[in-house]
Amino acid sequence: MSSATRSERTRRLAASVLLLLALAPPLPVPAVVPPQPRPGPPVPALTLPPHPRVLFFAPHPDDEALAAGGLLYRLVRAGDAVRVVFMTNGDGFPWAAQEDFHLKKPTDVDYLALGELRQREAFAATQRLGLAKRHVSFLGFPDGGLAELWRAHWSRTHPYTSPYTKEDSPPYPGTVDPDVDYDGQDLTSVIARLLRDFRPTVVIMPHPYDTHLD
Repeated sequence: MSSATRSERTRRLAASVLLLLALAPPLPVPAVVPPQPRPGPPVPALTLPPHPRVLFFAPHPDDEALAAGGLLYRLVRAGDAVRVVFMTNGDGFPWAAQEDFHLKKPTDVDYLALGELRQREAFAATQRLGLAKRHVSFLGFPDGGLAELWRAHWSRTHPYTSPYTKEDSPPYPGTVDPDVDYDGQDLTSVIARLLRDFRPTVVIMPHPYDTHLD
């Protein structure tokens, strides 16, 4: 076969591939992933004062490990005072409820069971980081609803109702204050009490580039 013939066959093959790609249906792209912001300037290395009192606010169970697991482990090993506060129980996660309980359409009862399960898992995970159970707190506020408490449900007269659990107050045993409602005023009050009681010198939370609503 001459080089000219080989070249012609190569061109035809390339044209066929391009045509197939053009006619093929687009690959599905998950709609739940929001556009990511442009990277900012380099983040300086974290410096902590000697013998810090560290309070970590986790929007959901697992955020403590994803955002600062290594740091928390190192601080606990060094003998520093560390506390972890879970704002929600992570009970508004349909995919997790479907997978964990083998359900097609979870109900409010299933989401409450998911919240209890994730609370147990969070205790186990923080124990692996070296934290005693008494140093881990749950507020029991609504997963996926924290931003709404600031925007539309600030007043105690207008609490938020979770679309998942159908609750408007913390439903889980062992929460810091089971008598509060899902509103911005009560959430702020609980956070202020935690700050007064523990008196942290360092407060840590996930970065704003984490695009979850909470």
